Amino acid sequence: STSQLKIIHRLLAAATHSTQNKKLAAAVCAGKKILSLNINTDRNKYGDQILCSGHAETAALYKLFPSAFKRKKKGRVYNESKFRRKMRKLTLYIA
Repeated sequence: STSQLKIIHRLLAAATHSTQNKKLAAAVCAGKKILSLNINTDRNKYGDQILCSGHAETAALYKLFPSAFKRKKKGRVYNESKFRRKMRKLTLYIA
C-alpha cells in the first residue's frame, strides 16, 4: 500500500545517516504512524549495559519499551503478557 511505501521510503532515507558499513534503519509502527525510528550505530546503551554495536531494530524497540530491557531486580517482575499484548498491535519495518 502507499502508506507502507512511505514508511519504507522514510527508512531508506534515514539509513543513509548510519555510520556502519551495513546501513539499516528500523521503525516500529501502529498503522500509518511511526512510533519509533532508529538506525544502526557504533555504540548503544540499554539501561546499565553498554553494547559495542547498536542494531536498529533493537534500538527502535528500546525507545518504545525501555522497561523491557532492564535487568530484573529481586522482587520485581516485568509483566510479559502486557508487553506481548502491546506488541501484537505494532509492526516492525526494517530497511
